[in-house]
Amino acid sequence: MEQIDIEYIKLKIKEVLKNAHSDPLKHNIREMSDRLNFSCPICSDSANPNKKRANIYLDNPLYLVCFNENCRCSITKLFRDFKVEIDPEKKQEIYDYAESNIKFDRKKEIYIPSHLDKLMDLGFIVEFFNTHPEHNITKFKPIQFNSAAYQYLKVDRLIDNFENIYEAELRLTDTWKEKVIVILNKSGNKVLGFQLRNLKSGFKRLFKVYNFEKIYRILHPDEVIDELELMSYNKISNFYNILNIDWELPVTIFEGYLDSIFFPNSIGAIGLNSVDTELSFLFDSDIDLQFFFDQDQVGIRKSITLLEKGYKVFLWQKLIELLLKNKTDKYKAKIYLLKIKDLNKLVQEMKNTDPYNKLKLNKCFSKDMFDKLYLDFTLYPKNQKKKDATSTL
Repeated sequence: MEQIDIEYIKLKIKEVLKNAHSDPLKHNIREMSDRLNFSCPICSDSANPNKKRANIYLDNPLYLVCFNENCRCSITKLFRDFKVEIDPEKKQEIYDYAESNIKFDRKKEIYIPSHLDKLMDLGFIVEFFNTHPEHNITKFKPIQFNSAAYQYLKVDRLIDNFENIYEAELRLTDTWKEKVIVILNKSGNKVLGFQLRNLKSGFKRLFKVYNFEKIYRILHPDEVIDELELMSYNKISNFYNILNIDWELPVTIFEGYLDSIFFPNSIGAIGLNSVDTELSFLFDSDIDLQFFFDQDQVGIRKSITLLEKGYKVFLWQKLIELLLKNKTDKYKAKIYLLKIKDLNKLVQEMKNTDPYNKLKLNKCFSKDMFDKLYLDFTLYPKNQKKKDATSTL
């Protein structure tokens, strides 16, 4: 955990207060165990100089929160707006501290400044890219009936929920274009980020991620946006569906976007590395997390690691046992089932678009160390190829 020089922060806040308030009584700062408390420099606080309605909480990433409405900003923006200079080394220290302290508040809501007021309008994004081909994304629109994207989703992947998926064309070079689906990380019509994915499989698959900052800077190239604010948005923008989660219920983490579409209250990550590095801010919370990784050596090893840390993980081999109950040739069926790498492929092979309910997938999660027996990564080739199984159940 990064440390912060509280005395330096207090010194700079004192400069802000002197620039904002003429009354010396409003220059005082109360240091509490979890926050710094002072008279709000943005709204001028109260006529009573002893009232102190502004707080900078130290267990969240250094944002000013005032009891008066609309007084919210990052500490670096506060310093900039009131013309208080910060030493470059101290500014980096603030960034590092904020990065390591992004977390959930007591209400189990992601702590984002200004109540997510910088989320981008989907209609504006679509119109912008369609009228600015220099950014290489064109023909951006909802999934069209019988289009290549429609066929890929509906027929090949058995996905019929297009609420968060659009189609487009991506220009990679002057002579190379790919039809893509655009998986939108959004809530309603407000977008946090998106992922482009071509319509090919195996080694021809292509992914391109546009996090919050990348899209925002394309749409608003001349706007100055605070780095701490960007940090919080970027932290979550790679995680599909994170804005729509009910944090009071179990939350399932997948290593890919498309798998999560078939599972309620779930989040899609961008591979296992992002679960370790970017989604770790969920681990220290009291959220009921469970992990559904791919059926391969890497996924099984990661499941073992998380099981040993006390988290619930999905047991593919337990699911295989359940599926084998009504099979006559269990050996051949097991060999085949071991080739199904992820949930979307399971959906395709079983022609079942509601695996959560029909296969009772929740029965296959466990955090019991004895169930480690179901996590046998030696059943999978060491360098397992990422290719589709071609047989059907």
